[in-house]
Amino acid sequence: MKQILTYPNPILKQQSFPVTNFGLETQAVIDKMLDIVGKSDYSVGLAAPQIGKLQRIIAVSEIEGERTRLLPLINPEIVFFSKETHEDYEGCLSIPFKVGLVERSTKIRIRALDRNGNKIKLKAAGLLAREIQHEVDHLNGLLFFDRTSADKIYNYTIKDGKWVIQKQALTAEGVTL
Repeated sequence: MKQILTYPNPILKQQSFPVTNFGLETQAVIDKMLDIVGKSDYSVGLAAPQIGKLQRIIAVSEIEGERTRLLPLINPEIVFFSKETHEDYEGCLSIPFKVGLVERSTKIRIRALDRNGNKIKLKAAGLLAREIQHEVDHLNGLLFFDRTSADKIYNYTIKDGKWVIQKQALTAEGVTL
């Protein structure tokens, strides 16, 4: 995807700025992000820095059975992390063909703004909680490999529309991110 920045682009390691203007330019960024997530076969979320915008905007997919709802969150702030955590694979459009085992809280609470600047509160669990934590990390200049160790980062390929993870962990010297 040409419109997605990939590591080591320095924008991906920078802090994003809060959104204060909800005008046409911000709406265009939100629409572009929702379009990318909606059309992606391999992504459930996106953060504005991944498209070159240092704005605190994320777009996530809330999956309920067969239904998917795309949700933009502006200036998201995670205000609660459960003590219960779970380690699972995470990939990232900005780090193609790498996945890492990352431990995340299984439940979170978020304060954010909707695309019109209205305050919203959200509880998230499971995959949605993981998505939001991953995307908020992007807003803070963190990538999934910052949350794990080199021996938990793997290469992957895509076969029949699914990740095929190469189980041999890369050595610290072999991790070329």
